[in-house]
Amino acid sequence: MAQEIGRGEGIIVRREDAKELLDIRHGKVNLDALIEMADFEITKMDEIFDNSSLPDKINLELVNELLVKIRRSFYILESKGAI
Repeated sequence: MAQEIGRGEGIIVRREDAKELLDIRHGKVNLDALIEMADFEITKMDEIFDNSSLPDKINLELVNELLVKIRRSFYILESKGAI
């Protein structure tokens, strides 16, 4: 997911590799193979973020404005009984 974010593809929740991820979660993958794969993926991720157009720092004002909008929307829906 981090690589997808770095490439500007956003957050993809439904994973094409879901079975592989579940196998890892259930301990069905050899630990040494998993560590080797993780090292390779981290190297790729570092390269992607080195060339990414994403900012190095977040815009706190933008984040706070978004949080206020989300909370207002939530409480308006909640007060109308929609939640």
